[in-house]
Amino acid sequence: MELVIGAVFTACMGCSSAPEVMLFKRFQAQWRSINQADFDDAFTSDDVMPEIIDVKDDVLRFIEQQLDEQQQRDDYREMLILARAFLGGGVTAPFRYPGPIHHARWMAKVIYSFKVWLFRRQFRLTVREESGLRDICVFAVRLYLKAWFTAPLAAAAPNSDLELMKALAAYPER
Repeated sequence: MELVIGAVFTACMGCSSAPEVMLFKRFQAQWRSINQADFDDAFTSDDVMPEIIDVKDDVLRFIEQQLDEQQQRDDYREMLILARAFLGGGVTAPFRYPGPIHHARWMAKVIYSFKVWLFRRQFRLTVREESGLRDICVFAVRLYLKAWFTAPLAAAAPNSDLELMKALAAYPER
């Protein structure tokens, strides 16, 4: 699963030999100047809304179910909360300070992608950066979240893997 999101990140944001993602390092440095009450969900973007409207309610229900369960790691919970905010489900707690950003932490890439995109009006992005982040966020809510959180269920694994492969094959290339 980590390889999938890693490949998506590279396809959307490009390769880098730096130990850290420089975009995320810039965002982390500016975090204190970000007004956390002023973020934009997917429905403020004419580019994103049509790509997620058909899955929004289903994914929000899934997120709420996952949040009701005890998450083993804080970053799993944070990813769910950010995905909910992205889908217009609101935020019930303050956003967490951006954490470590090196390339090895795939979860951090998803978390940062959501955070930077939600606050894109308050943070200078190139057109390519904004487009890449948008594509990562859309991929995460359309395919990745459910696949990641259901992967540990051994009895469902064969069917879940097949469904993910079919969804990946049908997913539009950008």
